[in-house]
Amino acid sequence: MKPTRKGSKSDPGPALAEVRALRTEPDDAVVVAGLTRSLNHANAAVVAMAADLGGDRELAALIPLLEATLARLYENPAEADPTCAGKIACATALDKLNHADKAPFLRGAFHVQMQPSWPQPEDVAAGLRVRSILALARFGGLDVLM
Repeated sequence: MKPTRKGSKSDPGPALAEVRALRTEPDDAVVVAGLTRSLNHANAAVVAMAADLGGDRELAALIPLLEATLARLYENPAEADPTCAGKIACATALDKLNHADKAPFLRGAFHVQMQPSWPQPEDVAAGLRVRSILALARFGGLDVLM
């Protein structure tokens, strides 16, 4: 049996526990430091939980990292984020933070991610497209999709 690395996708437990503990942390600087580690984690569930907390706490300091994390999850979506949960959480957090750049939302609005399923592959990115289009509504007008 292959040993499990700390922080690997197969052992998200400690990282998830860290994010849970950050929910009650009153010091935003401590939360940002912890979420920085979590947003760089290999497991999409950890990333999703961290992005959710960052958006809920309205931590604008995380905007550049949320954008970078979202870009990283697009690089190898089937492996890095097989259910799109990490991408959806990052897009939601960016929207909660009133992110002024529509580029990440445009990319999400048109993203298709086929995952193996029986009897045929399934597109798991519908939630991301909806979330991204809702975020784009803040920018106004139909030409926002152009």
